[in-house]
Amino acid sequence: MLYNKPSRWSYTFQSYACLSRVRSQLQSPSVKLQQSENPVQFYERSVYSDRLDFDYLNNLPVLILDVDGDFKNDRIKQEAIIDMVNRSI
Repeated sequence: MLYNKPSRWSYTFQSYACLSRVRSQLQSPSVKLQQSENPVQFYERSVYSDRLDFDYLNNLPVLILDVDGDFKNDRIKQEAIIDMVNRSI
């Protein structure tokens, strides 16, 4: 899904990945790690690295339509939507 429609699923995936990292870092260390003389725990990525991804995602164009709007019979609204889409490409 993510690779077929990245504009739709990127934010969802990045949010899930960030929350799963936070959850794993909040879990208490294993007993073996706690008993180690010099315990060290490594993580694949920092939660701070997500800010780079979220900055990128904030710049993706998003078109929000009012579901109550009458686009079928309003030519001006139709052209305005087409202009917004063309500007975001």
